Amino acid sequence: MISPDKAASLLDELVYERVYSCIDLGELSRFATELMSAIDECGVPEAEVTAMAKDMVMRALTRIRDEVEQHGPLEPASAPFGDDCPLCIDLLQREQAAASRERKASKVRTS
Repeated sequence: MISPDKAASLLDELVYERVYSCIDLGELSRFATELMSAIDECGVPEAEVTAMAKDMVMRALTRIRDEVEQHGPLEPASAPFGDDCPLCIDLLQREQAAASRERKASKVRTS
C-alpha cells in the first residue's frame, strides 16, 4: 500500500498529464512561430521578437486560466450515458471546450 502523500503526488501528476494532453502544443508552437514572424514584419528589433511573442502567448494563457477560475469548477452539464461514466464526461468536456474555443474565435473574427 502506498502512503497518502505518495497517492496525492501520483494523482496530481496524473491530472497534470491529462490536462497537458488536452492542449494542442503543436498548434500552439505553430501559432507562436507565426506570431514571431508577424512581430518581426512590424519592425520590432530582432532581439526582442521572441520575448515579445512569448509574453503575448503567456498573457493569453493566463487569461484562459483566469476565465476557468472565474467560471468555477469544470463540470459537464450532462454526460450522454450518465454522470458516472468517466469516458462520457471526458467526451462532453472536450466538446464543450471546442465549442467555447469556436465561440471565442468567432468573436475575434467579427471584431
